[in-house]
Amino acid sequence: MTSPTNRSPCPRCGAPVKGDFKFCPTCAYRLQPTTDWEAEPTPRRGRWSYAILLLFLGSLFTAILVIGFRLFAEPPSRIVPDAGLRPELRGPLTVARLKDRMIHLPRATAVYSESPDGAEDWAVQVGDCLFCEVETTRGEWLEFVEACRADPQQVPDFLQNLWRPTVAKEPEEDTEGQHVARIYATQYIDAWWERVQAHHAVAYGEDVERPLDLVAPLPESYGPLLLVPPTWVRLGTFEEFTWALPEGTARLPVTDVSFYDAVAFANWASNVLGIGLRLPTAMEWMRAGNGGDPERRYPWGNEGPLGERLPRFACNSTSLLGPADTPQLLRVDFLFADGGNTPEGVLQMSGNAREWLHNHALNPRDRYYGTTRTEERTYTRTTEEGTEEEVRVVLADAPTIGGSFREAIEDCTVDLASRRFRSKFGRWNDVGFRLWARSDWMGK
Repeated sequence: MTSPTNRSPCPRCGAPVKGDFKFCPTCAYRLQPTTDWEAEPTPRRGRWSYAILLLFLGSLFTAILVIGFRLFAEPPSRIVPDAGLRPELRGPLTVARLKDRMIHLPRATAVYSESPDGAEDWAVQVGDCLFCEVETTRGEWLEFVEACRADPQQVPDFLQNLWRPTVAKEPEEDTEGQHVARIYATQYIDAWWERVQAHHAVAYGEDVERPLDLVAPLPESYGPLLLVPPTWVRLGTFEEFTWALPEGTARLPVTDVSFYDAVAFANWASNVLGIGLRLPTAMEWMRAGNGGDPERRYPWGNEGPLGERLPRFACNSTSLLGPADTPQLLRVDFLFADGGNTPEGVLQMSGNAREWLHNHALNPRDRYYGTTRTEERTYTRTTEEGTEEEVRVVLADAPTIGGSFREAIEDCTVDLASRRFRSKFGRWNDVGFRLWARSDWMGK
């Protein structure tokens, strides 16, 4: 740009200024360079400049969409492509392949804490065992239900007795034991029906009436229907039940199953595979969750990878959610960004679905932390003389552990802090289970 040759007038004194003066000849005011019609024109921006600017802004916007959660700590998408899943679990997750997902855990410490009686810290050792890599899936549960529907004799005896107890044909022969058995059966059936009714209200926006014959003892016509998770059930016209596994959910953890349902699956799978499977005890579960390190509170450690925070993407908890997300289950093969598995490769011990525990009365830690909790309830019965009398029934709860997708990450620890007791008859959409086996199975 050329220097100005005509400045008129001076902004301070108004005197005309001609020539290349930096200061006004009259009042010595410092002049600012200006241009007039004799000065060279300012170059205009070309179209290419705007095109480059728009291309840059578009690239930045695309980068935010693709890797935004890495830049701004937003949660990953709930629609997970195959690239976001564990490659080692891409094969079929079936009961027949259960042995391929059992991980050998050598003897290690399960718990190391201060006992309530004030004694010094103490440890509980857990021997060799096999622990399922992932929680039992809906697809595996479907195999169980289909097998029991095809052959009702495959339903474990204790479960058939639970919903269809033996009762006397004549009222006067009804003993107190049979009456109590009917109360337990009623509790089990009621808990299943309440979840079915609640699911209909949410999923279909309709209220359904309970069939009159859905009572204990359950008629033979219902078969193993009570093994079907309530979220799979649809009650149509003429009180006809239909059910199906929702499409695309076979790899989700099976939930809406009671403690008794989980035990029944373990018994059935044991017979199918010819091995001894069961739910893990609290000691066995915590040993699997802490990877053999008694001071580990989470499967990945005690803190985040940077050492100053809990990793937001290490498990499916409410900490994973963004403002527009709804809490929900994730597949058992979901690949968490911060590596939420244990050092030995057990997956999703924290969050996603809580897990039922085996209430082992001989557990050495029971002297301080019992794994069974009971509740006494009183019912009335009619005697042979026509009078009413009270019958006291003890209903037992069983522990769940590990936290779920409905809880904060601080509540998804792998120690006793995350344990919660639930009714053995109850079904919840955030409670599932996984299986345990002896270490000498498969020559381990």
